[in-house]
Amino acid sequence: MSKATTSVIPQIIDRHAEDAAFLWLQRDAAVKEPHYTLTDLVELDDRLNSHLDGLSVAAELARAPILKNLEFAEPGEVFVTAWYMMEQADGELLDTLLSHCTEANENYRALLSGIAWHPASIDFAKILLKANAQAYQQLGYRLHALFRIRPTLNVLEPACISVNKLRMVGELGLQELLADLDTYIDHTDAELGFWANWSAALLGNWQSVARLVSYVLQQHSLSLNALAISVRKLSVPEQRNLLGTLSENPETMRLAMQGMGYSGDPFWLPMLLTYMDELELARTAGEAFTLITGLDLAYLDMDKDWPDGFESGPNEDPTDDNVELDADLNLPWPDAAKINGWWQTNADKFTPGQRYLCGKPISKAQCYEVLRNGYQKQRHAAAIELALMGEPYFNVCAPGAQQLTKLKAIA
Repeated sequence: MSKATTSVIPQIIDRHAEDAAFLWLQRDAAVKEPHYTLTDLVELDDRLNSHLDGLSVAAELARAPILKNLEFAEPGEVFVTAWYMMEQADGELLDTLLSHCTEANENYRALLSGIAWHPASIDFAKILLKANAQAYQQLGYRLHALFRIRPTLNVLEPACISVNKLRMVGELGLQELLADLDTYIDHTDAELGFWANWSAALLGNWQSVARLVSYVLQQHSLSLNALAISVRKLSVPEQRNLLGTLSENPETMRLAMQGMGYSGDPFWLPMLLTYMDELELARTAGEAFTLITGLDLAYLDMDKDWPDGFESGPNEDPTDDNVELDADLNLPWPDAAKINGWWQTNADKFTPGQRYLCGKPISKAQCYEVLRNGYQKQRHAAAIELALMGEPYFNVCAPGAQQLTKLKAIA
């Protein structure tokens, strides 16, 4: 039955559009959550795709409800419209979508995701690079980075430099452009400077590793991104000095514990155990402990219930200005006594100074194992470790089916 002759119920089209937007938001959050696996992502993607299929069947009849929803200018609606633009090959919608992304990073990410979700997106990305408009070109570069496909790029020209280009150099492992990053590592634009150093450090520039450490110590807005690279590149004494300094300041204690997990060094496990009884830091300490040891606290019944009286994140008090979500919301509450008992039995299996990921010494084989079977935050860690070894920077946020195909192709 062709799309043109298919009977369509307007209410069903509305439902497909609304549910697709909602499911993308759920999926967008899931890729950064500690309790989702690749299998879970594939299931979410299948649900999302079923609604996109419904919009595909509706064809032109879906245009009006989709554009009506776009008036809310929310990320989920931007994603659906971007996908629909690709499905209908309606390039005129791109300017409308870009207008909703001005000063709205979440909408821009949704725009990228909606385009990248469609099978024709790679060809579309190549077309964007040939456009005269800078906004189209930058979109094309970012799409190439998402696909981990090298665009036609010979030099980082100052006249058209952007965060997208600088970040892409590291994500694609473009070693031949490492020297070109030197022009931007001290850029007056702080964000350009950061991503130039981030890419350079990822490619092995030790001066940029040192600069990333300064971002960490200055409590920059991108400190966690800087720590995720720098702490993995530092020598053991340098790493311990940095994390020790961070742990001396209550304002950076949480960052310190995240860095302990990134370090992979079991040297920090006894300290992490001591913080599992401190309500504000317990879950962060448990996550770091798990990243090094591979201990699944919830599965092994080494977690406990939400503590009585403990509150975090937004509440129902209209006079409370705190609207920040609980950063550890989906992490288990560690049972310090049980975990300490496990550690007393298993401590001799871990060598301080050696780096571990999810219970095994870090190697390419272990990183790919985590990419296949780990939770999303662990998979992010494995992707960074592989990139630092010179492997492609695996995109753990890509559609699940695409990830499975790539992983099956890797011996």
